[in-house]
Amino acid sequence: MGTDKGTIVLGSLPLARTTIVPKAIHAMVSSTTGVQVRVIDGRYAELLRSLREGDLDCLIGALRYPPPAEDVEQKLLFRDALAIVAHPSHPLANKRDIDIEDTLAFPWIAPPRETPAGQYLFETLRLHERKKSPVRVVSSSMATLRGTLSEGTYVSIVSRHQISVDEKLGMIAALDIPLTGQTRDIGLTYRKEWRPTETQAKFIEYLHQFSVQTSGSHAGQ
Repeated sequence: MGTDKGTIVLGSLPLARTTIVPKAIHAMVSSTTGVQVRVIDGRYAELLRSLREGDLDCLIGALRYPPPAEDVEQKLLFRDALAIVAHPSHPLANKRDIDIEDTLAFPWIAPPRETPAGQYLFETLRLHERKKSPVRVVSSSMATLRGTLSEGTYVSIVSRHQISVDEKLGMIAALDIPLTGQTRDIGLTYRKEWRPTETQAKFIEYLHQFSVQTSGSHAGQ
């Protein structure tokens, strides 16, 4: 085990908190002593500002196009797909060959419009333009999503990776609704002048390693 010392400060958007970041943290803690990993959660705009001001070493989550500022760089880790989801007890959960029209009779939980999933929902599916919009709740919180889905026949759209643990535990189900153009780039954002220390570089390598594993595990889904 190494004797590295130092602190790694990572800004994390919701998607990466499910599997990638926890696995990278465990690998780092298991292979070093004296290293502390600080994970800062928050909204993208807040984390980006903290990154540019030097309070974060890097930021992991969905990449933005065009890049959000001239003084930051983005590096792709993997591509993730979106899925329409509900609680496993939902009437649509075990049906096949359904489409988005079948969800309109149920209340929707929408991610905020400024998020990549929200952009897809509003710009591609355009549910808000329906005569009677099914969107009843707007939230980016996985805890809120998980809890609300369990309360009734709600439907939502979320990253397939983000619900990987919930799917395994039988808490959330991906509905059999094909989507087009729903993949999004997941990666790291950091300041252009930033040069990671040996310890920081090791942690970033772990993020790469588990991102590859995540990408491979969802390739057939």
